[in-house]
Amino acid sequence: MGQDAVPATQTAAAVAARAVVVAVVPGVAGAESGPFVSGAPAAAVVAIMSAATMPSRIRLALFRSIVASRSVDPETVGPLGMAACQYPDASARRMVRSWPAGYHRSATRLTDRPRPQPEVPDPMTHHDADTRVIAREAPQYNARLVRREDMTDDLASFWIRFDGEPVPFASGQYMTIGVFADGKLWQRPYSVASAPRVAGTEGYEMYVRLVPVIRFTTLLWRLEIGHPMRMIGPKGRFMLEPNDDRTHLFVSTGTGIAPFISMMRETLAAGDVRKAVVLNGVSYVDELGYRDLLEGWERSGEYPIRYVPTISRPADPRNAGWTGRVGRAEAVVMDVCRDLRLKPEGTVVYICGNPDMIINVEAELMRAGYPEFHVKKELYWPKGKPATV
Repeated sequence: MGQDAVPATQTAAAVAARAVVVAVVPGVAGAESGPFVSGAPAAAVVAIMSAATMPSRIRLALFRSIVASRSVDPETVGPLGMAACQYPDASARRMVRSWPAGYHRSATRLTDRPRPQPEVPDPMTHHDADTRVIAREAPQYNARLVRREDMTDDLASFWIRFDGEPVPFASGQYMTIGVFADGKLWQRPYSVASAPRVAGTEGYEMYVRLVPVIRFTTLLWRLEIGHPMRMIGPKGRFMLEPNDDRTHLFVSTGTGIAPFISMMRETLAAGDVRKAVVLNGVSYVDELGYRDLLEGWERSGEYPIRYVPTISRPADPRNAGWTGRVGRAEAVVMDVCRDLRLKPEGTVVYICGNPDMIINVEAELMRAGYPEFHVKKELYWPKGKPATV
């Protein structure tokens, strides 16, 4: 939607969003020209949404209502999204575009220039349908794929190692990897699942889901071991606090478990293990990433964790024989807290996965009395979520 465009009709979401904005931002009513959150009113909304006094559940709900209303232009959505999600270094523009599962928020910086709308991806059913020619050589290549382990047809771990010295990173941060194909650089950022201390020997481990559209992962799935790649980073602020003796509740969906694996691997190697509860929600039992590692730690006591996997589609034949917890992560998180006697004052929560799950888990925690500053978040974009702007 252009800067001067005005929706022909106001949806119920638009009316609700406007009502909230007018209620919390004095002077917005009647001050706008064009979309009701563009220009000066948009700055006011960003300011109020960035205020520490506004609970995050209200901030996020407001952002979702505004986006759903289709009454914002793309350049306004970015700042609003950043204010909503409290990620000062992120571009929330990707949150309202049709990007597939497992991808981080964009690392692209916001500018005041108009941005073209993203191209609609070509549908496909398998990566073999991707016929783009991958460049074997490019001056931008500085790393290479050194190892791959497939978990399912569309889930795999990839290890990429720099050709030169490794770049230091902290567990929880992400690296951007890519290759050139048909003269274009295709790249995406992913959390690192390996410990920082093995970057120079084993490389940087990424846990990735194959997305059935002609973009980056269909290229990644076609790479042979030893193929050169481009890798940059690290970025991100989703990191552990130092010297934190609280119980760590790690909540994730799908590949969102990756940063937590890095955190636990590194703290284990450093002799700084922290009592942890790992809640990972997936659709199918064979998608439970790092299950053997986590169950091994729990059995041996090598790392003081309680591993709590949950399956959202228990009736599917693919999950036959499953006897563990069932339901989405947000549906079981409070049961887990009660069963394990987690207390708000003694627990710090890290959440990584799709935005809907994060919003819902955070809302459940707030209702149970968890302070907002005890909850830390990392957003992925959910699979199949259509753009609303």
